[in-house]
Amino acid sequence: MARFTLWYFALVFGAGFALGVLRTLLLEPRLGSATAQFVELPFMVVISLWAAGFCLRRLGAELSRTEVAFAGAAAVLLLFGFELVLVLGLRGETPGAWLQSRLSPPGIAYLISVLAFGCWPWVLYPRTRRR
Repeated sequence: MARFTLWYFALVFGAGFALGVLRTLLLEPRLGSATAQFVELPFMVVISLWAAGFCLRRLGAELSRTEVAFAGAAAVLLLFGFELVLVLGLRGETPGAWLQSRLSPPGIAYLISVLAFGCWPWVLYPRTRRR
């Protein structure tokens, strides 16, 4: 289960980090922060969906549906942990400012996408068992 969790987290976090850099450098100056975040969001949802299926096919054969659900939840905790470390380290924000940013419309959409990220392995689990 740990290997599944780490791979799932790493794939999505890596893609999110790369897209976040592109969003910050290319989209935000032209569109503004909120619009740029909304543009990035569908790509991240699709990437997390793909990553869940990929990890289930490659690493989830021996896992039960319950284990997969816990792996998705653990990946969410890793995501938030690493995000907080990056926000605190790179941006110099406080945890309170980070939390406050999650209460804006783009922040709420982000939280919903993270919920989807955590649920995709559980949702896709039955489909990977039919093959």
